[in-house]
Amino acid sequence: HVRRLGAITGDLLRFARDETDAVGPVQVNEVVARVARLLDRLLAAEGVGLELRRAEKLPPVLASGTAVETILVNLVLNAQQASPPEGVVTIETRSREGSGEVEVVVRDTGPGVPEELRHRIFEPFFTTKADSGGTGLGLAVCRTLMERQGGTIHLARTNGVGAAFVLSFPVASGRTDE
Repeated sequence: HVRRLGAITGDLLRFARDETDAVGPVQVNEVVARVARLLDRLLAAEGVGLELRRAEKLPPVLASGTAVETILVNLVLNAQQASPPEGVVTIETRSREGSGEVEVVVRDTGPGVPEELRHRIFEPFFTTKADSGGTGLGLAVCRTLMERQGGTIHLARTNGVGAAFVLSFPVASGRTDE
């Protein structure tokens, strides 16, 4: 219970915070690599693989590096919890040509989100994991952080195979990773 209360308090503090660190040019592939290093062993200990599919020469996005990391950690941990043993969590980065956006997709091999719950998953305190300590704040925090950066998050259609959350960030400039 103490760990759950600590998690709730931490989520609430992050949710209530008016600002994260400064918004500026961020290389999402670098943030994805940091998150992968941070969580790879944890996922492996649970029998879940982590696969990275990073596009080359992505332009930097206009974002807060800390916020992007927080969002990705949250989504990857959710994906790990939803995945069966021997499941795989995939983080994919891609540029949407002509859109002025870069996308990061976090996908799992779990059961997916039931149709009747899709419209509620970003509501604060809505959880399907109350029995296992879910607070119902993680996805609400992700949405709030994305909106503060001028980005969006949505649950993509997956034809009943896993869940896929798509983060869309505005491009900061015309430069690309070398």
